Amino acid sequence: LSLFNSFTSLNKNIQVELINEADGEFENILDLLDKTSKEISNKISLIYNNISISYEELISKSNQIANYLIEKEIGSKATIALCHDRSIDLVIYILAILKTGNAFLILDLSIPQSRLDTILADVRPVTIICSPSLSEKFIDCEYNVLNTNEFKNNFSFLSSSCPFVKIEPDDTAYIIYT
Repeated sequence: LSLFNSFTSLNKNIQVELINEADGEFENILDLLDKTSKEISNKISLIYNNISISYEELISKSNQIANYLIEKEIGSKATIALCHDRSIDLVIYILAILKTGNAFLILDLSIPQSRLDTILADVRPVTIICSPSLSEKFIDCEYNVLNTNEFKNNFSFLSSSCPFVKIEPDDTAYIIYT
């Protein structure tokens, strides 16, 4: 599931135009996405398994979760692990993590437990965001685990304004293990 692969052909044209017109105006993908969402807020940004989400919803939900993580004092310039099924929500969580100034690491639970333990020990994430169906894997884990139901239960109370976190060009965006 790729953010840019999910753009419709119309949105791809607009995306190219925005990049060409930007002339260095945007520092990062988050700035470009925010700008795009203002220009075409009601257009579809992602489609997965016949479920779609508009740019406005994508930005609003990712801002809400980013603000929730900031309220939880997760910090920035660290790594947050993600353990979630492929879905639109996964993209929302990735954007939210990036908006907090952190890097994300997607955990694959199909790998052997010893490999997963090695990855976690190596990366030492500040927290693990986990879907309810996968959270039992981390019951006895030493890391802070946030069940995604916490976000969903608090959505009505969360600000959808863009969090103010300075993202530097050399900040790590993601970590991947092969």
